[in-house]
Amino acid sequence: MRKTKGISMGDNCYLGKNTSKKSPMELLNEVPPIKVEERIVASEGDRNPALGHPIELICLDLEAPAVCKYCSLRYVQDHHHH
Repeated sequence: MRKTKGISMGDNCYLGKNTSKKSPMELLNEVPPIKVEERIVASEGDRNPALGHPIELICLDLEAPAVCKYCSLRYVQDHHHH
């Protein structure tokens, strides 16, 4: 029987080697808001339902980016017309 090393909080094996000293929120804030044409967006967290979160419908009526309460991604309505 092969022995395996246990995973501890410091291993980060599932996240890769993140050497950044930034907090998760600082890293998320570096992601620009996602521009969508619609007034309502459905945030799923991931296209694969097994990896995402419950669908949250977000209204983009305000000028400021709207934030998903599950994954903290920000969305903004793109008023650019073709």
